[in-house]
Amino acid sequence: MLAPESGLPPDGDTDWEQLSLAQRHGIRQAAAFRLYALPEAAPPPDLADPGSGLEALPFNGSIPDGLPQAAATQLYCDAVIPRFDPPQLWLAVYALEDDRTKAVALDRFPLHQAENEACWFYPTDDGTYLCWERAEAITLAPGFIADPSCCPSPADYRRSSLHLLWSLMADDPDLTCVGITYAGVRLEWPVLSDEPAAAASWTAFAVDSAASPHYRQIATVRAHGPQRSDSQASPSPLPSRQR
Repeated sequence: MLAPESGLPPDGDTDWEQLSLAQRHGIRQAAAFRLYALPEAAPPPDLADPGSGLEALPFNGSIPDGLPQAAATQLYCDAVIPRFDPPQLWLAVYALEDDRTKAVALDRFPLHQAENEACWFYPTDDGTYLCWERAEAITLAPGFIADPSCCPSPADYRRSSLHLLWSLMADDPDLTCVGITYAGVRLEWPVLSDEPAAAASWTAFAVDSAASPHYRQIATVRAHGPQRSDSQASPSPLPSRQR
């Protein structure tokens, strides 16, 4: 589980209820993220044409049938990325018994002390792409290894097998932590609840390995969701990628 040090359960063994309670207060923000690859013959989206440009794309991140972008468009990535903040979080590792009555403590340490590993989250193949992003306030359950066979027993656990995944996002100058793996297998964090921000962004961009820089933003627009009352909380908006 991930939480600030002050939010971790007391040292020693605990149970599923305590882990779940601590995790609910650990990470509260995320970015919903979808990438679509456009067919090679498709022209770049044109903002001047509301019928076929980015302005026609909806708040929910889908591409409805009937829009030109839907023809032969391939979903490249569909993910919810928790807002990992390694300097502020600790990782506590437990072995959970089958009936969840007991969670045996194996390790806890500041997340920034984990091994680092670079990855490519954005596409590297030449082409034209659409990216949809929306901030969300989330509640997570404790994480787990997607393939538990890579750590079949508590005695097999090794801290050195935990890696933070870092990737450049679009043309951001700094790396973003996009996940955690154990022995090369991603840790999954089930989403218990999510509250989307009031607006999302659609960005068209091109990747050209022969150009410098390789990434070129074509256009970006914001899509707005249903109106909210003033009493409804909304997560912090995603930072703009306009340059």
